[in-house]
Amino acid sequence: MIDFNDVEQLTYDDNYELVKNVLLLYNVETYNIQNKKFDFNSFYNEKWELEHVDSQNKTFTSNSSIKEWLEYVKIALLVFARNVENQNLLCQCDSFLQSLENNTFNKTSFDMFKSQIDDYFAEKDENNNIIRLGDDEKQRIWNLALLDKPTNIGFSNSPFPSKRQYLIKNRIEKGLFVPICTERLFLKYYAFTSNDNRPINLDLFHWTRDDRVYYLNDIKSKLEKYFN
Repeated sequence: MIDFNDVEQLTYDDNYELVKNVLLLYNVETYNIQNKKFDFNSFYNEKWELEHVDSQNKTFTSNSSIKEWLEYVKIALLVFARNVENQNLLCQCDSFLQSLENNTFNKTSFDMFKSQIDDYFAEKDENNNIIRLGDDEKQRIWNLALLDKPTNIGFSNSPFPSKRQYLIKNRIEKGLFVPICTERLFLKYYAFTSNDNRPINLDLFHWTRDDRVYYLNDIKSKLEKYFN
């Protein structure tokens, strides 16, 4: 049995299989509450991994993975409010995509651009200062979700809105199985589950601290009866 107060301390590095099982149980219980059955056939026919919602700083393994990342960043930029910074980043996206085609790609310049993208899509406070998750916070269960391996690879280390668009296009719209809690996470369902009586701040472009707290609270609420 898991101690109720320890759930939020479970991490990717130290409790990988346990976190996967907890999130699987969380999904099953969420279906049960709705009098629906979890699709175990689909689940066991694919390989499932833990996804960092707010990505780790992973490196790219090939030009094709860089191209895919640029394409989904471009989609995210296109749905963002248009401003000078946005337009500049879009132009740089196109430039790097073109450089991959004509073999003039510069990795050093790309790394600088990726840092710009990370900052652009980062959560910010009321003074526009960037709020970053610490490495320890990124490993905890409130930043983890069950995801099929191909989608997890496709996500790479894209910003949150790019991941959401990828999941919608490649899984949800195709009618492929997505665990309900993973789908709810990326569709921002948990912003509507808070009982703290604050106005809902639906931020579609970031996985915010509030989102993480709402998600963790829902996990604990759904699974409380399983803890000692």
